[in-house]
Amino acid sequence: MPVPVLKMCAVLLTADRRETIVMKKSKKATFFMICFVMVALAFIDGILGVFLPQIKPELGINDTQASAVFVVNLLGFCVFTSIGGHLCDKIGSRKSFFLLLGILLLFCLAMLCAHTYARLILLSFILYCALAALTVTVNSFIPSLFTTSQAFFMSFFHLVNYGGIALSKTTAGLLIRHNVNWRFIYLIIAAILIICLGLWHFSFFPAPVVPDTEKKPERTLPLKHIFSTAFFLYVAAVGGYLSSVTAMHNWFVNYAVVSFHMDIAKASSVFSLFFIFSALGSVFLARFIKRVGEFKIVFLLSFAAFFLFLLGLLWRQTGLYLIALCGFLLSVTYPTTLVNIHTSFHLRPCFMLGLIVTAGSAINLIFTFVLGIANDVFGAHASFYLVPLGLLVFSVSSFFIYLRQNTLLSKN
Repeated sequence: MPVPVLKMCAVLLTADRRETIVMKKSKKATFFMICFVMVALAFIDGILGVFLPQIKPELGINDTQASAVFVVNLLGFCVFTSIGGHLCDKIGSRKSFFLLLGILLLFCLAMLCAHTYARLILLSFILYCALAALTVTVNSFIPSLFTTSQAFFMSFFHLVNYGGIALSKTTAGLLIRHNVNWRFIYLIIAAILIICLGLWHFSFFPAPVVPDTEKKPERTLPLKHIFSTAFFLYVAAVGGYLSSVTAMHNWFVNYAVVSFHMDIAKASSVFSLFFIFSALGSVFLARFIKRVGEFKIVFLLSFAAFFLFLLGLLWRQTGLYLIALCGFLLSVTYPTTLVNIHTSFHLRPCFMLGLIVTAGSAINLIFTFVLGIANDVFGAHASFYLVPLGLLVFSVSSFFIYLRQNTLLSKN
């Protein structure tokens, strides 16, 4: 082989090696970027409920007005979940990440000026819109980045999110203990988002998959298939789960402070245990899903969580730790339910999943607003007894889904 050809081959091999090294470094940067993004999302999503006892007297609002903030946030989240997926398809994941991280950073800094109720509700709404869009972008991006061991990486980032929520509650408790204003937490979130943007510059983003234009469009689903018994059972299950978990997210600290005169910092630390137990549960209970069965394990764990929650309410202040322990039992129920929806609907399962989650989120919106009014009318202690109703609906619906699945299997 001539010398020039050998030199050319050597150059090409060296360039290929360098490209491989750069690719590995880029993927590491992407991995850490996603981790920091999940932590930032967890902080934004988990912080307002903790500071609620501090925000209410400062802004002069009651529980109904505080509930309206949560309802508006959930409304923004529901709407921008679909918009986020559309945005990612249109401009690509790289531009979507940059745009949404930039919006979150800008409005986290703007939250430092949220000195009125109107500003709080507006800025919080915009934050949740960007939060929803970025959540969809991350969830659609992970499978395209990690072509192998997708389930492992999804579970890992799920753990990071739980850890981020627990960290946000603990950080909030420390700030409250040192008499730091609640707005300072948004400076911490802004710092995390700046790290995300720094890592974004070095991150690897796979080329988007070009859709097959010659593919035949999916046929329209008949109404009988959409609005079936299974559909309504899953809507009730998803709505019940989201209602209870969101209510705990928003009102647990307020319940502990008002009912038992607990220190806000201590109450937030107790509630952070809910997410620590959730992270542990997602690790230890995942191995039993296949053994017990995807449908059976959901209703067993949800019933156990419902009774444990009731016991926690009856044991009053000591029972707060039992309520936090519910996170362990509920950790795998919701993700498994989403997988079961895919299994139950063979025609356009992604469409049915989106429809069911949207309908369940609508139930969550109504329940959140009703719970805020109940806090004003009946007080924080009495109204918190409504929270396990969502778990009861979730567990009963899951039981009927299990029976229905067994009936279908016996017929086949």
